[in-house]
Amino acid sequence: MRLRITLELDANTGGFMTDWIDNLKKTERDESDAARKKEDLRLHDAAMIRAKAPEFWKTTIHFIHRDCTKLAEQFPGDRNLHCHVIGNPTNGIRCFSGGPLPNQVIDIDLNLDGQCLEIQEGTRVDRGDDFDEERSYQAEFSVGQEEQLIISFKGKFYESADSFAGSVIRHVCKIR
Repeated sequence: MRLRITLELDANTGGFMTDWIDNLKKTERDESDAARKKEDLRLHDAAMIRAKAPEFWKTTIHFIHRDCTKLAEQFPGDRNLHCHVIGNPTNGIRCFSGGPLPNQVIDIDLNLDGQCLEIQEGTRVDRGDDFDEERSYQAEFSVGQEEQLIISFKGKFYESADSFAGSVIRHVCKIR
């Protein structure tokens, strides 16, 4: 009786038992490089937001003021389309509808550390400054492919202060 054993080596793996260890090390190194690149990108984006958000916020407030004035001029007899804004970029702003009570109110403050705008909204039932807060949420900043700021608000994304300002006013005045 004869016993014949044939041994074949797979040329693709090199035939060495330690190849799996080398592959494990390479995979670990690749994952570490990818995690480092992801963290570098996150830090870069955070720096871009910190640098650009104050000017974006200041410009947004300018456009809100401009558009509120234009709405009042274009629709002088329709107070439902009048939007009022008080405050400044440092202390935040309050926008509220000029229509009959109760009306929509939204307070917005820049939070650079959180890389967002903090928003409280609710209904004002009398002419005082207080309103019943109904919701509190954030409009978050992100950085686009061309390093432009993008802000998310109400499920939509805005790349310009002008379009974001218009969205805030439409929301406050319930203009669709």
